[in-house]
Amino acid sequence: MDKYRRKDKVREKTPENEIRVTTQTLISNYLRYINTLFVEKKLETIIIRSTGNAIGKAVSLAEVARRRFKGIHMVSEITTIEIEDEYEPIEEGLDIVKLKRRLTSFNITLSKKEPANKNVPGYMPPLPESEVTEYREFRSSKGTDEFPEEERRGGRRF
Repeated sequence: MDKYRRKDKVREKTPENEIRVTTQTLISNYLRYINTLFVEKKLETIIIRSTGNAIGKAVSLAEVARRRFKGIHMVSEITTIEIEDEYEPIEEGLDIVKLKRRLTSFNITLSKKEPANKNVPGYMPPLPESEVTEYREFRSSKGTDEFPEEERRGGRRF
């Protein structure tokens, strides 16, 4: 394959209510975005998608979100997606090579409204309100997160 280079794909635009989780982005940044979607844009449903090593972070994000936003129903499902990579030759006389690969994908749907079928595997009802601590965003004038004194001493950040 050293005589080929992968051809760049045109990426499709992500829908507004979909979050694609990567391993690099902090959970607090995703929570800020979820807050924007639920509170400011008043969306009823958010879909969290991840593949590979980011699956663990997606599960953590969904669990933290359930503990920060009241009345969130959660449905999780494991699927596979097929990706086709195209390689173009560096040298003349070689053909274009197309390779297909399958990836495990984990999709989590967070919804303020009750799903039509609550009997699907992966459904989790909302947590009792006593277990939910409302999400609060803290910002300082410097642009960095600033938390009250009790939370800086080991309290929860999310």
